[in-house]
Amino acid sequence: MKKLLFTLLVLMSVVSISSCSSNDTEKKLDGTWTANLADRGLLIEYKFDAADKEFEADFKVASTGVELVEIEMKGKFSATPDELTLRIDPEQIDVELSDALIQATGLPESELEATKQAMLEEIVPDVSKPVVNQIKSINANELVLVENGTTIALSKK
Repeated sequence: MKKLLFTLLVLMSVVSISSCSSNDTEKKLDGTWTANLADRGLLIEYKFDAADKEFEADFKVASTGVELVEIEMKGKFSATPDELTLRIDPEQIDVELSDALIQATGLPESELEATKQAMLEEIVPDVSKPVVNQIKSINANELVLVENGTTIALSKK
């Protein structure tokens, strides 16, 4: 009986410790994180709400310093000390084309919605499954993720 009780206590401790470390990581993520990948023409901003486990992501794509496209996504997240999992809501994705892009391409108003829709159709299938990123490190000021083999360092805003 003592052996069974001891085993149960050990099991409960392991479960408790693993759930705390996940909550600790999610609490560390709480807030706004940004990365300016100027060499790739990309500005990234993540907002994490640890209480509701919700996130917003904003990606701005630019060329020669001129913003071209902004993509916004919302969904739910979970985290362990090693992984950040994003579950993007396909209904919560928005694409905005900048005035500079519209002027440069000469897109008529009648084609703007079709262009946005085509972009959404390319993005949505990619987010139908959870997006899992490796957390390389996290502290009060910096979050380093590995996303598709690329290391991205984000700063807390």
